[in-house]
Amino acid sequence: FPVTIVGLERLTAWEEFADARLLTKNWNDLNWQSKGLSYIPNSPYPITSVNQLLIHKNQLTNVDGLSNLTSVGTLNLSVNQLTNVDGLSNLTSVDKLFLHDNQLTNVNALSKLTSVGTLNLSVNQLTNVDGLSNLTSVIYLYLHLNQLTNVNALSKLTSVNTLSLFDNQHPYRDWE
Repeated sequence: FPVTIVGLERLTAWEEFADARLLTKNWNDLNWQSKGLSYIPNSPYPITSVNQLLIHKNQLTNVDGLSNLTSVGTLNLSVNQLTNVDGLSNLTSVDKLFLHDNQLTNVNALSKLTSVGTLNLSVNQLTNVDGLSNLTSVIYLYLHLNQLTNVNALSKLTSVNTLSLFDNQHPYRDWE
């Protein structure tokens, strides 16, 4: 992924945040896993296209600071306390997106995604997947251990290798 810095003020907010917590500042390949973070800067992320962001196993409640991201190789935000992913609303391209083990109730902000390699939304509180209505291709889609009662939004899926829906409320055996 090409690296493009978009505004000194954005970079400054993220650099100051990282410096104060002794965190790495490789913006294209960021690994802030298990750092005890309860938030990330609300200022937009320094670049719009990244190879990987690993910010899992923290206590994040929102990801608004990622609102300018459009393309990501791997984005891991699993095992946090996210109730929404509104900060990912501009994401159009992602190879691997891990959002499992959060408290998500909807994924409406993911509506711009059409193709994903791996999307893990398991172990959340989802009752529907309406935000995935534009998704046409996914290799691995994990939706198990939610509260899904309707998966009609997945009707545009023309290519899927693995779809995991166990332990939901939806009678998915009848879904075609």
